[in-house]
Amino acid sequence: MRHLMASPSVFLLLRSGDDWWDEVNNSVLWQDRIFHTLAVLYGLMFAVALIQLVRIECRASEFGWTTQKVFHLLNFLVNGGNYFVFLASIIVTCSHDTLISCCCFVTPALQLGH
Repeated sequence: MRHLMASPSVFLLLRSGDDWWDEVNNSVLWQDRIFHTLAVLYGLMFAVALIQLVRIECRASEFGWTTQKVFHLLNFLVNGGNYFVFLASIIVTCSHDTLISCCCFVTPALQLGH
């Protein structure tokens, strides 16, 4: 049985792999971009769930509340809530108001029931 030994360059590469995370973790620009990207994605899912709910209701209104309609309604509510929390967080961090920022950052914990 042959033992595979990694070359020193592999160890250096693995060791330098932590550097990108430190760079992203310490960069306000990266964190803002990731935060805004998440806000946009939640907004997109919010809009798609609403469009799907309306489309299904127009096509099959005689069936009442089916599982598919409830699913899209819940997607609409959850993604809409997360989208508005992200938007409120962005607005609050720009305004530097302590009371509003405390209320805004406690809201996600209230949604989860913690």
